[in-house]
Amino acid sequence: MLPRGVNPVASIDEIPMKEIVRSTKEEIEIKSIQQIQIQVEVAKPVKTPKPPIIKDTVEVMFLDAVVELTRSQNKIYLLAVEGLSNDEIGSIVNLQEKAVKFHLSNVYLKCKVKNRAQLIVKHYKSLLKEILSKQQEVLCAG
Repeated sequence: MLPRGVNPVASIDEIPMKEIVRSTKEEIEIKSIQQIQIQVEVAKPVKTPKPPIIKDTVEVMFLDAVVELTRSQNKIYLLAVEGLSNDEIGSIVNLQEKAVKFHLSNVYLKCKVKNRAQLIVKHYKSLLKEILSKQQEVLCAG
């Protein structure tokens, strides 16, 4: 940026030294103000709206209660009550055996059982009760 009134085609020798210094100072001041504005804009936190919380659970009916399991827990639960081992479950759902154990321990807590055998018994008792209640409805309606 050249000082006002200075011929843009003039050689450096023709421009008075005071004008060059003043012009350079103005450029430095303008640049530093722009940098400060940029720094302030960068420092401002950007407020992004939070996405709505989507409840990603599945309800499982038991004799005594309804239990909410996550989708992962539900997949593992269904495979466990079919009699698959942790290793077999892991290969089906693409998880390590340790992750399967973790999910199963959470399923046990939510279903209020201590082990896989109790989980299987509870599952099939609830299925049996459901089948019997449907049969009774059919008999009463007929």
